[in-house]
Amino acid sequence: TRSGKEDAETGPLAAALGSPDVTLATGARVLRLIAGSGGRIDGVEVERGGTRQVIRAGTVVVAAGAVK
Repeated sequence: TRSGKEDAETGPLAAALGSPDVTLATGARVLRLIAGSGGRIDGVEVERGGTRQVIRAGTVVVAAGAVK
């Protein structure tokens, strides 16, 4: 941005969401991180809308806080 400041909406998140390989799961509460072989995190167990779900991916990013 011209001001030199970025937030989640105008920064890297907006660019990443343009990729078909990226999914943003809002309103999800992370219950646990799942480690694969070698101890690398390759999934998360979340609760969203009263339903538990395991999401696995080659790259896992967990962010906490508010995103507009």
